[in-house]
Amino acid sequence: MAVKCDVLGHGWVVQMAGDWSSVRSLCSILKDRVQALTRLDSSEAARESQKAISQFLKSPLFDLDKDSQLLLSGFDGDIPCILEVSIMQGKSKVELKDSFGTIGWGGGVATTLLTLREHNAGMPLSYVAYLTYEAKRCAEKTGFVGRFTTLMTHAPNVKDIKDRAYLRIMNNLGEAHLEAVYAALWKVPFATIPDLTPDFFDDLKGKQSPQ
Repeated sequence: MAVKCDVLGHGWVVQMAGDWSSVRSLCSILKDRVQALTRLDSSEAARESQKAISQFLKSPLFDLDKDSQLLLSGFDGDIPCILEVSIMQGKSKVELKDSFGTIGWGGGVATTLLTLREHNAGMPLSYVAYLTYEAKRCAEKTGFVGRFTTLMTHAPNVKDIKDRAYLRIMNNLGEAHLEAVYAALWKVPFATIPDLTPDFFDDLKGKQSPQ
């Protein structure tokens, strides 16, 4: 089982998706660049990510047929920031996200759910934790996302240390609590739909072509 999360440093964390060898190589380049800095904010994270991409594209480890995706999270002071960094089919992207970010095979499902739930930064932690758990569990329906789930919260470091970030991991009790909510919402019919009666439909009568 691969650990798909790593600490970049200066309070920043990265999650990974894509070809494992390729994304680990890209992440390693970025991590070395970040830890050579004296501090890191979102602007610097974007610049260093772009430089890491350029460096990786010139590396013998780069393979055009293998995609790499990184999701960075960190802080500008106390303001949370999320940055998507990717190389997909040889095309690179570095994008600052407004509210949330998703990567990997389940990203499309997760993005749809979080958008429909109107996820925003003003939500309480309990609600955000559930929405995140729900999006991940639903993404498993793609068949490419495993059942194993790890939820963590990310907070600003008290001190800016180049190789540290402040994380708290949700334990089995917390995950069971979220699973109970998820089961109550998703394992029962969301509504009882009355039968459709014949008067709900009109027959389509074809018109004869002129002779």
